[in-house]
Amino acid sequence: MSKSRQKLESFREVTKQRRDKKPPPEPWTLKDKLSVWGTLAAVMLLLLIPFFDQYMDLRNHIEDRIESWRTEYHLSDQQVDEIRKIERDFHRFGSFFSNDPPPNPDEIARHHQEIASRLDPATAKIFLEQETEPGEK
Repeated sequence: MSKSRQKLESFREVTKQRRDKKPPPEPWTLKDKLSVWGTLAAVMLLLLIPFFDQYMDLRNHIEDRIESWRTEYHLSDQQVDEIRKIERDFHRFGSFFSNDPPPNPDEIARHHQEIASRLDPATAKIFLEQETEPGEK
């Protein structure tokens, strides 16, 4: 065998050995998995914080308003529950990605009428007078 042929054979063996010595990829450890999932969770949390904050602000605003009506108009628990449902539906409570336009004055008046329908007549009249803005009369 010629020298060049021997060199070629030895080169092939070395290349084959190098290829064979390449270790197989190691499976992910628990630490690797936790770091990847933790990073993804942190990113998602940072993206959702503004929506959650808006949700909590609206919830607190509705609850404060209903609580003030409870004491001012002497509402029963049943009336409070009905009004809470009306308020949440009207203000699109729980709909983060809603891009509906804000309610117009007619929709607001209907909303107030719906709440007033849950009150006794004398209280409803007072409620409507207090909730109606000066420009609407």
